[in-house]
Amino acid sequence: MNTKELQYFMKVCEEQSINKAAGKLFITQQGLSRVIANLEKNLNVKLLERNARGVFPTEEGQYLYEKCEKLICMLDEIEAGMKQMANRRKRLTIGYACGVMHAFSFQLIQKYKSEHREMEITCEEFLNQELIDKITQSEIDVGFIIGKNSSGELVKEQLTERQMVILVYPGHPFYEKDGIYIRELENEPLIMLGERSFLYYEFQRMCRQCGFEPQIVVKTMESAMTRKLCREHVGIGLDVDFELEETALEGIRKIPIMDHLTWVVQMAYRNDSRNFSNIKEFAAYIEQNM
Repeated sequence: MNTKELQYFMKVCEEQSINKAAGKLFITQQGLSRVIANLEKNLNVKLLERNARGVFPTEEGQYLYEKCEKLICMLDEIEAGMKQMANRRKRLTIGYACGVMHAFSFQLIQKYKSEHREMEITCEEFLNQELIDKITQSEIDVGFIIGKNSSGELVKEQLTERQMVILVYPGHPFYEKDGIYIRELENEPLIMLGERSFLYYEFQRMCRQCGFEPQIVVKTMESAMTRKLCREHVGIGLDVDFELEETALEGIRKIPIMDHLTWVVQMAYRNDSRNFSNIKEFAAYIEQNM
């Protein structure tokens, strides 16, 4: 029994005629009769009765007709699912939130691609929440997200956690401090990554918890610009404590934020796809090489 046989049977019941149903299905009357006969043989029941008024389902036929729509949907879903699983073995879609690649080398993914040339592997950058949504909706297989997402639909594996720092220029009152609390930043002109960054929203949230709105004077696209503007005394910078060469910090000093404000990178994928071979193998590779 397959979806084609069930669809043919349903059409006969609806048209109450083998001849009319065959015409609408674009097959011969004899061909349709053979399909119905084969279905009756497989189920070992008589499904249709013929009389002067036409063709009508038997009690068993009526029962099958009432179940047909659900059966067809279920069989189509199974077939589509099997095809999708087969296709998954041949492809892998990877997403990463803006800024994540500061935490580890993209060469790690490139190496995996070179070792799995039989797979179609694509990578794309997204805003953090956009990426989380795409993973949840199965548009992205594996994503590298920022922050400790609480969605129960996703498997999250923490890869790294970095402290947040304030960048200060010589002569600023904070320059000699060993640590700074967020409440001390009230009314300070701040330079930081803009709306594309998870940090932008998380920092504002914590400032509001301390009872003030941060005075962000410049929103940048990259950390290098934050450092440059800090050197020019436009304001003090807010950034992630990446492992930078000394030359990158020339003329400024980084001071840790003492509040629990950290930059966490997690690898995330859907719970129901955790055993898919393409995702399972890639996740294991990342864990072993981070």
